Amino acid sequence: MSIKNLASALASLFGARTEKTTPPVTTAAPWPDPADEREVDAATMARWIELVSGGNAEVAEAVAPAATEALRSGDEYLLWEVLGDADLAVCADWKDDNSVAAGIDNVSQTLGLGAFEPPPGPSAGFKRCQALFIAWQPWLAARGYRLVAIDTGGDDFVAITVRTGDIDELRRHAEALSIPLAEPAKVYGF
Repeated sequence: MSIKNLASALASLFGARTEKTTPPVTTAAPWPDPADEREVDAATMARWIELVSGGNAEVAEAVAPAATEALRSGDEYLLWEVLGDADLAVCADWKDDNSVAAGIDNVSQTLGLGAFEPPPGPSAGFKRCQALFIAWQPWLAARGYRLVAIDTGGDDFVAITVRTGDIDELRRHAEALSIPLAEPAKVYGF
């Protein structure tokens, strides 16, 4: 037992009063109303989804609420899942060429760009994934779109598209939402 505790115990036995200290009262301003912040996030997310969906307001309206909730959850993989399920993003393990090919086809169809014809080789794995993205880039460019990578920092691919003229706006909204966009060559290694 420490001397301070012993002194306090003796003082209480012999009737002395011990004073309890109270924390100081702070007059800090209250936190901003979370509803205000959510509205900004929801509007920013809705516009970001609209850009990713090629300007399709109907798709954006359907996907934005789930994407906003995913963003609020703090689980970025949930956001990628929402985008992938809506066929607005290619989401796959970095060796899963079948999922990359299916994702490319789904995104292309959702945007109304037609069927993407994949290159003949390599046959499988990471190199096949790279070849798919390399071939998809000029195919998208010929249709007025640009491939954009999301840098998850992991061993997966998350790719979205945007109309070529909307890339700067997409980047601004992504920055406001803390979505890490990157050049495909940097993330995909080509």
